[in-house]
Amino acid sequence: MRDRRSTNVSISSSTSSTANGLLSPRKGVTDQLLPSPPPSPGLPALLPRHGKKTSSRWVKIGLRLTAGFVAATLIIILWSGFWILYPQAQSLYSSPSEADTSYELVGDQQLPSDPSPVLVTDKSNKDRWTVSIPQSHAFPLRPSQYREICQLSTKITDYFVDMSRSNDPLRRLARRDQSYYAIDNNFLDVQEAEQQGLLAKPDGSGSDSHASFHDHVGDKVCDRSLTFVMETSEAGFGNTLMRMWMAYGLAQEEGRAFFIDDSRWPYGKYNTYFEPPPSANCTPPPKHHILPCPHHARHLLVSAATSEWTFGKSFESWFTDSKKNGLPPQQRVFNLARAGYEKLFSIDGDDAVYVNSRLASLNDTVRSKTGMVVGLHIRRGDKHPAEIQYSKDYLPLDRYYDTARDIVLNKFAGEVDVQKGVDNENWKAEIASKVLVASDDPDVYHAQDLSRVERAQDRIQLASKKILDETQQPQAQDAGSAYHKYIPENSGWEGGFFAPLFWSLGRAPERSDRPVREPEQLQKRALKLEFERRDAASTGGEASTDSMSEEASKLRELLGRAYMLDLAVLGGGDGIVCGASAMGCRLLAVMLGWERAMEQGMWVNVDRGVDSWKAFFN
Repeated sequence: MRDRRSTNVSISSSTSSTANGLLSPRKGVTDQLLPSPPPSPGLPALLPRHGKKTSSRWVKIGLRLTAGFVAATLIIILWSGFWILYPQAQSLYSSPSEADTSYELVGDQQLPSDPSPVLVTDKSNKDRWTVSIPQSHAFPLRPSQYREICQLSTKITDYFVDMSRSNDPLRRLARRDQSYYAIDNNFLDVQEAEQQGLLAKPDGSGSDSHASFHDHVGDKVCDRSLTFVMETSEAGFGNTLMRMWMAYGLAQEEGRAFFIDDSRWPYGKYNTYFEPPPSANCTPPPKHHILPCPHHARHLLVSAATSEWTFGKSFESWFTDSKKNGLPPQQRVFNLARAGYEKLFSIDGDDAVYVNSRLASLNDTVRSKTGMVVGLHIRRGDKHPAEIQYSKDYLPLDRYYDTARDIVLNKFAGEVDVQKGVDNENWKAEIASKVLVASDDPDVYHAQDLSRVERAQDRIQLASKKILDETQQPQAQDAGSAYHKYIPENSGWEGGFFAPLFWSLGRAPERSDRPVREPEQLQKRALKLEFERRDAASTGGEASTDSMSEEASKLRELLGRAYMLDLAVLGGGDGIVCGASAMGCRLLAVMLGWERAMEQGMWVNVDRGVDSWKAFFN
């Protein structure tokens, strides 16, 4: 299969038909005259009594039925012809994202040089399709290539369905099975295609295993696997974390071995933050066997680029069907994420020591006195609430604190014996309870509305411009010079996390005497540089982290570690108050668990623009 992008050649089809209107027989003159007495013998008749007799009523009805039957027959013939001709006239591989691009099948004995689905003829002389990924391409492929493979795979599946309809009249009106676990029997997996000689087997040149820090256990390749690629164009950490948890849960659901590739993750390496994932007890598959689509492929790849196919509408429909699952709509999806959290969220190194010490301290000072710990997660920056009233701003801070206070009061108010009055023990428990806060905006920690709230963790803190200016030493003037040396202006995290600021970490700051760039311009420039770096690394076959500056890598790691510490401490509490439009809020619900978060109501969403928990809001 070749991608022929042509603007002057296209396949089109048009049908035209005309239909004659059916007119009712014209009424006779006698039908238009009023009834009159029998003609008088002395007067002439109104109409001659001789000539052709008028048609009876039943004859007229018969003519109408005959004409209707003929018209219905013509419509059926035209409709059948449409179903036969239309699939063949459609552009077979038109990409939904590229309206001006057309794809066609070509008779070529050579496989394409780029990764692409291809049509083949199996040993039974039956037309099938598979995916060809040349072994010379580095793993993972570029995100755009994975998206294109999935787009073309969908088109090929539609093509075979349309062809089967045209060859079998009984299936022309049958609906295509679009469920999440629908099987395309025309698809031939890469391993089977190699065994039949339809795809080239590994020639032994170069490394055939994909980049992975997993230990290879034994010589047996996994029968089925799911590889999660952490590469993403998103600046945030949370979306990648949720997808990884979901992918692990899905792999367990489908009986697949689970692997992680972190070679092009913007935040560095997986083992910087977490302990290694559980061993798969088998060897990862060859890199050209790992496919993003179709979902029933033997070795599946999941990434941000393929999330639309892996966790899209068909996934939602399958896993949120309460009648089929017998569970609340989102609980089965929640359970997938929970399975990933339990196995993958194991903070490593000194950060783990700090988290354990912090939680132990809370146990001694709060829980030992029957108090409770409630965490506030306040996301600002470029994530605004879904609530219309605050969609261009942020939720008021007192809403978070008042909700946390209500959780504490309701917890202990229900345990007070009304006849005995106030229970001193419960009153002491309320006093011993503590509210923690974590935010991407450093100014939140100094807000008056949160004066009685404690910072969740103080191991890694994001500094604001004000703090940086206060700690910066004044620059001395050079001896014998009338000029002061230029000092770059400090830039802090006031206001919260913004994607342009993340992508600009480690780069030279803008001079204060230059025109200030708009945030949109900064983001476009930062993303352009980031994608150019990744494309260069992908073409050269090297990991993208090699071309990232050491300073940028360190700053990104500190930012990611601070986020993980916030989640670990808040997730170890008894309750959470947050806005569900932020991914961190939904991650914390998973960390609490379904029973505590949903059934006991210890996870409270204060963003009224979001109804309930969902892994992803499409």
